[in-house]
Amino acid sequence: MFLGATSGGVVRRSCTLAAGTSILVPLINAECSGPGDGQTPAEWSACAKALADEFIPRYLRINGAAVGDLSRLRVASQPFWLAPVSNNIFGVPAEAGGAVSDGYWALIGPLARGTYDISFSGSYPPAHFRTDVTYRLTVV
Repeated sequence: MFLGATSGGVVRRSCTLAAGTSILVPLINAECSGPGDGQTPAEWSACAKALADEFIPRYLRINGAAVGDLSRLRVASQPFWLAPVSNNIFGVPAEAGGAVSDGYWALIGPLARGTYDISFSGSYPPAHFRTDVTYRLTVV
């Protein structure tokens, strides 16, 4: 299951999951696509890498315990097909095309029954951007 981040700011969420579920957490990431980011997969990759090189993954905590060495969580994608919806929160035009993503992701689980607090944060200082998310997960 994918746990969403934010388009900036602080958010607190809760949800219930089935035991055995794994979660994918986006600490901070970006995608590059379309004419403003380049014309080829190599140019999109360079764009996404340049953005992610500036990211500061601030923290990932599971039930208050900090996960160390967040640099090991950096993942760059292969080129993929992107079809944004109209009027999306990022202001990306609703034009389908190729894209590449780069950033920090954590795959956690599978989760046993119980309650979990998952907190994660990242920032992109050049744009004064920061995301800070906490999930209260009830696993049944």
